[in-house]
Amino acid sequence: MEENVEAANAPFVMMMTRALFTACNRGFFPGAEALLAGSARFHPEIPRFCMVPQEELAEARGRFGQLAEIIPPPRALAGIPAEMQVSIYKLFAVTLPFDAVAYVDADAIFCAPAPELWETESGKWNVIEDGARSLGCTVPDVMAAEFARQFPGVGEKKAFNGGVFALRTAEWRDLPDKYERVLAAGQYRTYHPIFDQAMMNAMIQPQVKWLPFAFNVHNLFDRDIPGDARVIHYAAGACKPWDPRYPRHEPQYHYWLKYGLNETRPWPLLKSRLLVAAITPKRLLGRMIRQRRERRGGTDVRSRWDEPVRA
Repeated sequence: MEENVEAANAPFVMMMTRALFTACNRGFFPGAEALLAGSARFHPEIPRFCMVPQEELAEARGRFGQLAEIIPPPRALAGIPAEMQVSIYKLFAVTLPFDAVAYVDADAIFCAPAPELWETESGKWNVIEDGARSLGCTVPDVMAAEFARQFPGVGEKKAFNGGVFALRTAEWRDLPDKYERVLAAGQYRTYHPIFDQAMMNAMIQPQVKWLPFAFNVHNLFDRDIPGDARVIHYAAGACKPWDPRYPRHEPQYHYWLKYGLNETRPWPLLKSRLLVAAITPKRLLGRMIRQRRERRGGTDVRSRWDEPVRA
């Protein structure tokens, strides 16, 4: 009897429904497949969705339809060129019929469970700080003048990386419409496929909850991968880890081998670690030189692999 009374007086806790959302085109299918497989491995209870262009639906469903529900975009977004629409599909995360949705770029992988990613607060996005020195540094040069005019002073803030975030969908249903309105108000002469990050920061901050770097480990050529990494994000780069040209001596490639390709054989994993160890002194020296130049305000000398690419 006492147990029944205690149960009746216990506070009611509502379980929020959760989903994972990503988006890509054909060029990123290998990454999406690895991301979705990793999510299924670490979070089998969370439904997965991947948005692809209408003309690539059949191919995507045939390749990794067993890992996620493959869906087309509900509509085109105004003000964005057709070939760049896929870069902004992330805004449609709010259209999924779930309480909390985490968006993760298709060039990222899970390497450990990350339940905190979905632990959202009312009115706030879960985000991770970007590696850039400031929000202004993330704005493409061809759009910088208009952005500064539309959002004076905002460029001095720190930025969150647009490749991993989570939100409560019911509170942000108008996100695609709002993005279109704000973009139109800025009267931009052109559009760049990585501009969404700067625009989302300007629109959403300070309504954010900052998560640790482990939930979006990026700037991989300049930052060490922490031992508690949950998501490895192969942002930027002239090629991605599924490209044969990707430098296999980098530590992040070992993570791709182990968690992206789900390699379990001891010898390939050991060989990968040995290669990383052999090149480590040269890699660290190059990083030190780049960072010293940056502190002195000189040219930002980076790896030849670390150049922006379109999604």
